[in-house]
Amino acid sequence: MTGLDLADRLVRAAFDTVADSVTDTSPAMAAVADKLDAGLTAALLEAARSAAGPGERAIADAMLDGGTEADAVTGGTGTAASVAAAHAFLMHAHLRDDAYRTAAHPGQLVVPVALAVGQALGATGRRVREAALVGYEVAGHLADLLLPAVADRGWRVSAVLAGPTAAVTAAYLHDPRAEVVAAALRLAACHTGGGLHVVRTGADWRMQPALGLPAGVLAARLVARGGHRPVPGALDGPCGLLDQFGGTDRELADRDLTGGPRIGGVTFKRYDAPTYAQGVLDACHRVGRALAVSPAVTGLRVHVCGFSDTYAGAGALPGSVGNVAGVVLAHAPRLPGPLRGLTADRLTVVPDEALAHTAGRALARLADGSTVTATGDGDTTGWGLADLVRSYRDEPVAAAAVDPVADAVSGLAAAPDVAHLVRTWRDSVTEWTGAGR
Repeated sequence: MTGLDLADRLVRAAFDTVADSVTDTSPAMAAVADKLDAGLTAALLEAARSAAGPGERAIADAMLDGGTEADAVTGGTGTAASVAAAHAFLMHAHLRDDAYRTAAHPGQLVVPVALAVGQALGATGRRVREAALVGYEVAGHLADLLLPAVADRGWRVSAVLAGPTAAVTAAYLHDPRAEVVAAALRLAACHTGGGLHVVRTGADWRMQPALGLPAGVLAARLVARGGHRPVPGALDGPCGLLDQFGGTDRELADRDLTGGPRIGGVTFKRYDAPTYAQGVLDACHRVGRALAVSPAVTGLRVHVCGFSDTYAGAGALPGSVGNVAGVVLAHAPRLPGPLRGLTADRLTVVPDEALAHTAGRALARLADGSTVTATGDGDTTGWGLADLVRSYRDEPVAAAAVDPVADAVSGLAAAPDVAHLVRTWRDSVTEWTGAGR
């Protein structure tokens, strides 16, 4: 043991990344800043997209509690905690937000808290960016410690991460001292959870992580404003977070936290589908393009990594995000060539332990007995802001809604507050809503 508990060590690792982002001018740290810009932009654009739907907008409005902070998306008011929760729901509602290790979605836990609390406190743009980076780093480290055991135990990792991630993000904005941020992390770790069943039944998954954010924001206030200091061990002590969600291996608490900034492992979506399906759909698109002129397809077999196949457990309902076949069939009208007419009776899903989480494979069997096979790659860890913006080019509101938000995010570090970014985001919501009418 090092003498520091896991909360201390996680926060110090995150603070090291923040310090390096300020002083280190290497290409590696420039990539960290670029990835952070991409994460911020993706979250804001996905919230704008969701707000164009009256159903999603009504849910977000219902999450507001009538506080004094203005909500840029719905026009209502709420406390910073409820505004963050409403925005987190919108950022995740179409499952096109960012991801980490397939199952975690850190952007929806970090970005709404950084903006809502930052706006309420009048924080500078630079402080908001730093708080967001702290949130991304802690979320990534915790996901590394918890996965895959947390899913094996029936918990959804994004819901488990929600309160702790919100707590460190908000605490940094209140008081950027490591002891304060670590204390907020300990307190939030006492109140977290969320069952994995939601990804195989209905649409409750859309709001589940968002419901955990207010607890994290409140934990930060209790520590920073109220002076509360939880005892060490909430993460790595007996019956702590790791024992409950990540297994009882005590070596987890002492695991090396080096290995580079965790935000580098964040991925974005090429296709309108869950993260686990990105590689599979890429493989299907490759096969479809190869079949532009060919005999009829009599069957399609897709291979998905073992973790993704079992993530939702047995019995994922048709239409749920955990049903692999359903996700592929929902995307079929957008596939090229003869795969556009794919039907359930011609589709087989095969778990493949040899595949990486971001990979997929597709094999089409043709009427003449021949086959066409392709391997897909859903790994977008190398993406930065320019790549993300490029991925939105097919959207009808690309020029009016996407570019201004990306530009405002790029200028956030030099901004005196988040006012310009919030105004630009509000305009993006208006553009997206108008395009959807």
